[in-house]
Amino acid sequence: MIKDFRTTKRRQRNAPATRSRILAVATEHFTKESFDGVGLRQIAAEAGVDVALIARYFGSKENLFQEVLSSTLSPNNWVGVERETFGQDMVDAVSGLHASSPITDYYLLLIRAATTPFTLSVLHRLVDERIFEPFVEWVGGEDARLRTKLLLTFISGMNIHALVASGSKMLEGEDMKRFRRISADFIQRIVDGDIEMLLKGDALPASVSRSANG
Repeated sequence: MIKDFRTTKRRQRNAPATRSRILAVATEHFTKESFDGVGLRQIAAEAGVDVALIARYFGSKENLFQEVLSSTLSPNNWVGVERETFGQDMVDAVSGLHASSPITDYYLLLIRAATTPFTLSVLHRLVDERIFEPFVEWVGGEDARLRTKLLLTFISGMNIHALVASGSKMLEGEDMKRFRRISADFIQRIVDGDIEMLLKGDALPASVSRSANG
């Protein structure tokens, strides 16, 4: 029994593990609540630590939030996918969204981060540093920054729309298949650098292009 107690005490004093536990609990809270609504004492209680440890490891609530957002905004979320199948892989990922999906939590955290001046400024900086610039490098080639902006805008819009419209009957059957196919092709052409073809409407099937152009 004494041996077990000592092992437990050593585990409790494991700084990296304690820090990770605090960060995990804080991430859950900042995902579900606004920045102003999150309390450090509640985070400490759920993490099983004294609130003073949060100050020791993170300094302040603001710094803790920045750590949460920084750890969430990983370039690997975007650039770990095969380039040749990027479009289809992104569409497949959106199609698999559900209430308990990690991607759902990812976007909920970003949306909540855009609700106060402080958190929005942190969000802008970290999106630039950890998402946009690494993605520009991955996209590469001509108009890399423009193409990256198009990709992030389109993919983010698809994800948020999927969350809002989950379970709706907007598109079904063949129409949904066409939507997925067109979306995957659109994304893939941006990755491949076919900007001019997109502007001409060549990324879409002829019937869709004609209807879009009136």
